[in-house]
Amino acid sequence: MKWLFVAFFIFTTECFSSTPQEAKKIIYIYSEMSVSDIFAINDPNFNRDNSLEPLYQLREKAAKQGFEIKQIHTLNALSDFEYLIVFNVPADKLRLLRQYPKEKLLLFLWEPPSVMPENYLPEHHEPFSKVYTWNDSLVDNQKYCKLFHPALIPMIAEPI
Repeated sequence: MKWLFVAFFIFTTECFSSTPQEAKKIIYIYSEMSVSDIFAINDPNFNRDNSLEPLYQLREKAAKQGFEIKQIHTLNALSDFEYLIVFNVPADKLRLLRQYPKEKLLLFLWEPPSVMPENYLPEHHEPFSKVYTWNDSLVDNQKYCKLFHPALIPMIAEPI
């Protein structure tokens, strides 16, 4: 069965311009979500409804372009990376994030204000060069960019 990826990580074409001959460039993903491995597509406990498939596919595409995407569980002593992607604001870790170059920090706001109100405090966005959000009222296409939530939708076998 074919799957259609519904818009995922707009920045991929911008970021993945490396040539395979170059040394691998590192992109870290930091998340405090309960998923211990965001690339574990074979683990039904974490990959419900194929929700991790887009991240897995992103990692595979990035590898072909000379990037290595790694999930991390700490923000201490990171070095030699192209980007540090943070899923949702870790309010208690903002001090640690400020030690890294702003142009390398990208924030993805997955959760709404009702779940994570700290995601929507403007001062929590300051350490990041870009903030990707589903919330259209924040999108200015400069600092705040539109995030289309990745979802796998089966292709229609017989269009009407």
